[in-house]
Amino acid sequence: MNKIFVDTNILVYLATDKSEKQKQIIEFFQSHDAEYYISYQVLNEFTAVSLKKKFLEADKIIQYIEEFVISFELIEQTMLSAINGIRIQQSLKYSYYDSLIISMALESACSTLLTEDLQHDQLVEDRLRIISPFKIKT
Repeated sequence: MNKIFVDTNILVYLATDKSEKQKQIIEFFQSHDAEYYISYQVLNEFTAVSLKKKFLEADKIIQYIEEFVISFELIEQTMLSAINGIRIQQSLKYSYYDSLIISMALESACSTLLTEDLQHDQLVEDRLRIISPFKIKT
């Protein structure tokens, strides 16, 4: 089965954006039979963005976190994740935190990283494709 790692911005759109982007993400999930992964970093970033931008009240954030933990495989960061994140940052020139997401996706043996923030259709280490659900041609 296909394994897809989901970045923070995708969760933010799912929870807060009642627009075309939310619809496209839902359609992506419905059309891809896959195992979906997130990390604690993604949950922390989701919480920080939601609180800072006041997208959601605290009780709603908690509800979404609980739903995400049930719906996605939750991956813990390791020392190797951090080290590989630094190596990826040096080679790809993404921010360290974006590189850490890539590292965790690779560590989880995911074939796809679903995000809006990085270069669409980029192949990392010949095994992880970065995909924006908003740039997929239907």
